[in-house]
Amino acid sequence: MADWANDSWDFLSGNLDRDRRNLHLLMDTAEELYGVVDREERMRRAVDRAVLVTGAEKGILLTPQNGVIRPRVVRGVGGEDLPPSPRYSRSCVQDVWETGKPVKEAGTARDVRPTTSIIDERILSIMATRLVFEGRPVGVLYVHGTFATKDFTESDFQAFVALGGLIATALVNAKLADEGQERARLSRQIQRAREVQRRLQPRGVVAPVGFDVAGIGRVCQDLSGDYYDVIQRPDGRIAIAIGDVCGHGVRAALYGATARALCRRLMFEDHEPQRALDSISRCLEEDMDDGEFMTFFLGVLDPTERTLSWASAGHDHPFLRRTNGQIVELSGTGTPLGFMSEEEHGLAGPIPFGSGDVLLLYTDGLSQAKSETGDLWGEERLRQAVERHAASGLAAKDVLSAVLDDVDAYRKPGPLDDDITCLVVRAL
Repeated sequence: MADWANDSWDFLSGNLDRDRRNLHLLMDTAEELYGVVDREERMRRAVDRAVLVTGAEKGILLTPQNGVIRPRVVRGVGGEDLPPSPRYSRSCVQDVWETGKPVKEAGTARDVRPTTSIIDERILSIMATRLVFEGRPVGVLYVHGTFATKDFTESDFQAFVALGGLIATALVNAKLADEGQERARLSRQIQRAREVQRRLQPRGVVAPVGFDVAGIGRVCQDLSGDYYDVIQRPDGRIAIAIGDVCGHGVRAALYGATARALCRRLMFEDHEPQRALDSISRCLEEDMDDGEFMTFFLGVLDPTERTLSWASAGHDHPFLRRTNGQIVELSGTGTPLGFMSEEEHGLAGPIPFGSGDVLLLYTDGLSQAKSETGDLWGEERLRQAVERHAASGLAAKDVLSAVLDDVDAYRKPGPLDDDITCLVVRAL
């Protein structure tokens, strides 16, 4: 079961239809809520959204008042305001507020705790989730269905909890705007969003025996569409992945999260890289607008045979530096993900990955870093940096650090123009 307290944004289940629905839901919700300035209207729309996407009969937003969690907004299925003293499962709300664990109680009336409120309202199914911003609880979102409406599904529950993450941030932003603190606190919100993305990056990567691995992601704006991963497959091989969604912001971040979840599931199921990219591309194409796409490189490293196979969807060619000084570019095997999904991706390799060889995967923010005069760092300078630092026998993290130092010395001072993501693999 997901750790909802920490990973409410990591809502993907592996069910493509369900995940596509939830992805659209979060995108639409983000666009709607962040487009509303008035705090009260934002709260009403947040509850309306929860009612709409779950098919509930009633939705309630509760906030702490004088130490007690009380209804703030009560809305019906038609988007109407309901009496401010509604009937709802107070015991359920109190449990969620105190424990932080979201609740779905459903099935029959006997499965739901038989309080007076529930009996009078003929409540069949309940969902509630605590709204948390920067680790601080700010309210509870609650919906229920009756015998006249519906019984909530697991898909409803996943979407509902993910909604809570967006709604909490939207509501706090509205409050800060009311208090004239939007600008000062915005940086903290951005930092929190970056922390969410960092949780989706590999943590505590354990390199396969005989190899050394290091990776990093640098974000230029609020949210990034870059992604990298190292995945242990059931067959003992290791998947190494890097991707880059065009653009920045919420949409790019959600596409990146979708690709991450799909890639991990497909690698756990022993799919070959080219078939995995075909599947991810079909899924993204259903969701992406015209002009949106994602480049992706997916390699499979065999630590026993010490070989590397890969599929590449329009991604910048990784550099493999051999111990004899030769630089090998790993060529593309298909088009970027998200359009022309009827075209299948090819498989390249296997090629030897021998002792002392160093592989660099990167997104184009690295090679396209600009100097003060507007000149690009370029692939040739990157190639030379890989050749120079890989030849020195440095560990993977030190090769990575040295390459980044080089680009930092070249590029103009100040914020990045584009996200920079890199992954280095060294054969020992």
